[in-house]
Amino acid sequence: MSIAPRRRWSFFLISALGLAIGLWGMKGLSQLSAFPLGFHPETIQYPARVGRAAVASPAELRFIAQSRPVGSILEILSDAGVARVHLEPQLTKLHYGIVFIEGLIFFAVNFLVFCPRVDRGPVRDLYWCTLLYGIRSSSFAWR
Repeated sequence: MSIAPRRRWSFFLISALGLAIGLWGMKGLSQLSAFPLGFHPETIQYPARVGRAAVASPAELRFIAQSRPVGSILEILSDAGVARVHLEPQLTKLHYGIVFIEGLIFFAVNFLVFCPRVDRGPVRDLYWCTLLYGIRSSSFAWR
């Protein structure tokens, strides 16, 4: 069963929309925060408090830190005292570049290889896989 050439254009348009969504989603990558390199959450005495939240482990503390915006100050209260930590971006420019190039490669494969052949058997499944992975890889930080 063959798809008419007119219908193939809909797959190109879907791919173009996917590329736009992926690039739009990359802005969320800049909002991922992390502890600075010199700070180790394992050194805090637990249980601790961050605002009104009780923290029982380093994993919970990392989760809270990653949910706060980049540049904010996290105040951790424990029996050992108060620790104030300035949150930094989790990803460097090199990370952004790698994610961007990876997404573009998947979109290029999608456009150049699978869109023209979407009417041939399992190619349609590969089309959707590369499209969704391209969107996912370039915008994994959606909140």
